[in-house]
Amino acid sequence: MAGLVFFPDRDAGFRELYRVLKPGRPAVVSSIASLEGPFGQMLEGIHANLPDLPYGGGQRPPLGTPEEFSDEMSSAGFRDVAIRTSTHREVTPTLDEYWARMQRSAAPVALLRRRLGEERWSDVADTVREQLRQTVGKGPLEEITIHYLAVEIR
Repeated sequence: MAGLVFFPDRDAGFRELYRVLKPGRPAVVSSIASLEGPFGQMLEGIHANLPDLPYGGGQRPPLGTPEEFSDEMSSAGFRDVAIRTSTHREVTPTLDEYWARMQRSAAPVALLRRRLGEERWSDVADTVREQLRQTVGKGPLEEITIHYLAVEIR
């Protein structure tokens, strides 16, 4: 989910996907459509500590509109891109559980953690976790994630 948005050259990623996709086979690509709730607050906290990052700070996520998504896939050769919306609701009992999961499995956080190294990440993580506690509380945390799913049959 939402993997292509992290490619340094998304156009090249879409072109390669188109190239290797067998005719008659589907491609399904996802992006995050909404950066609200605890996830958005987490990205805002990270951005406040590391303002040069591409996420947070009120920025729209990559492939954040159906038009942008369809245009990028079309420029790679896809012709009949259909954009669908998928909504997922998850409740995490505590902030500590949420934060642990985000550090482990949320791509922007896991990639940033690896890039910064554990020592620097520890400082950022403590600050972001405290900002999260102040904005969303100790739990339970309800996350409603909206994704765009681009579907194309080659």
